[in-house]
Amino acid sequence: MLLAIMRLIFPVFLLVTAAAGALIYGGEPAAWLGNGDVGGKPFDTGFLALPLILFIVQLTNRRYGAGYAFTQVLAGVAVVIAAALYAGDDLTLLRGAPLPASRLLLAFGSGLLVAQLFSIVVFDRLRGPQWWQAPFFASLFGGVALALVAYPAAYLGTGADWLVPMMTYMGVTIAASIVLLAPYWLLRGMIAPLPGFGGY
Repeated sequence: MLLAIMRLIFPVFLLVTAAAGALIYGGEPAAWLGNGDVGGKPFDTGFLALPLILFIVQLTNRRYGAGYAFTQVLAGVAVVIAAALYAGDDLTLLRGAPLPASRLLLAFGSGLLVAQLFSIVVFDRLRGPQWWQAPFFASLFGGVALALVAYPAAYLGTGADWLVPMMTYMGVTIAASIVLLAPYWLLRGMIAPLPGFGGY
């Protein structure tokens, strides 16, 4: 039990740091992507950081397996909720802007949770000699799941035009799935799977 906790301290720290970064930089528009989000605005930089969260979970999955990755996600959610409850004012200060509306936070938080769990299952099923398949499809399907859950939950019934931005964000996640293969390949030697995972 103690070994399992020790193994998860750093992965959970990385996951929470990435989630905090996504929230803090969510107020920064990624104008270089053009006006593609709801309301004809640029995507928030925080949205672009969400694929990095899936990437961190994949590294844990690669090293320790799906069980540890599930635990990492659940522990990360618990820490993020606690931080939101007890350090909301500090997050607002770091962000330099008010936090998003509750519906938006819940929608994208739920979408991200579903995406991470979906990504874990896909990665675990596809890990094997073709090293790129597990991280690519885990990021791809996780990102699509995020968009399909988050955008309707956030905007359905509001009258906002969210369908095209949702499809645009799916395109962003597809691009991220390809780009993140490079750091995954570079980290393969340093983050080798434990025995029992086939060395992939």
